[in-house]
Amino acid sequence: MKAKSFSPVNTAKLIGITGIARTGKALVGGLVASLEKVEKINVNLMWELANQLNFTKQINDESSVFLLRKGFSIISYNLALGREVNTRPNDFSSILLNKNPNTYFRRIKKAKEGDGVFKKMKKDLFKVPILIHYALLHSKIIFKAFPDIKMIQIEKNPIELSYSWINKKYGSEFYKNERGGILTFKKNKKIFPWFAYGWENLYFSLNETDKIVYLLDKLTKLQNLQYKKLNRIQKRKIIKIHFENFVSNPKFYVKKIEKFLNSKKTYLSNKFLLNEKCPRKLKKKNYEFKKFILKKKTF
Repeated sequence: MKAKSFSPVNTAKLIGITGIARTGKALVGGLVASLEKVEKINVNLMWELANQLNFTKQINDESSVFLLRKGFSIISYNLALGREVNTRPNDFSSILLNKNPNTYFRRIKKAKEGDGVFKKMKKDLFKVPILIHYALLHSKIIFKAFPDIKMIQIEKNPIELSYSWINKKYGSEFYKNERGGILTFKKNKKIFPWFAYGWENLYFSLNETDKIVYLLDKLTKLQNLQYKKLNRIQKRKIIKIHFENFVSNPKFYVKKIEKFLNSKKTYLSNKFLLNEKCPRKLKKKNYEFKKFILKKKTF
């Protein structure tokens, strides 16, 4: 019998803050990180590549599960040691924006390496929130790797989301940039993102704005399809939050998230929301302007 790659499920508890790019994951993730006994928010685009490679059938399920489990194990282990922490003042993943930065400074100075780190994570119910792009799309392989993961799916008004993608040039130009952190392919000297894999000829035929509208429509439908395929237990481990509702009425969603994660808000939770101008009144005038621009730029 052929040996298979293997990595055990990590003792840390994985909280996935997920959604399509630009839906507001960093905002909701920041709130989650302000709760009791929850680590700072994290992001690791290289770790996410396992999902994308699996989706496009570049690697099999076995390899994907191994990379996801081993990757999360390394992320949580380094976090528990205070290794590779971010101290940039305004980055959303910075320890300086965490409710207790001194926790990480103590780890940097005093935490010892070894098996004891994992034992302590298990004892402390170490909860690690990670931003995961398009996790619902990859939910089958993610649940295979982490059966007990809890996910908060962020969704956004399609007009707002499309307008944001246009500003970021997420139709095609962004994927030529070295700063891009997603899986890309090359065909006939043209570069395209993993979510256009299999229908790239149609993708190349569209203009920048039409690419975005088509991509978002396809991604949304695929996410909904994958969600429907989940069993009842898996669906209970996912809550969906609409960004516009969250920023308009954060108090309601804070309570919902507290119950879902079995955690409580801290004094910094309200401070975080205040800094993010939540609650905020969404201006209809701005929305109508974005709607007008989209209509003008699409066929």
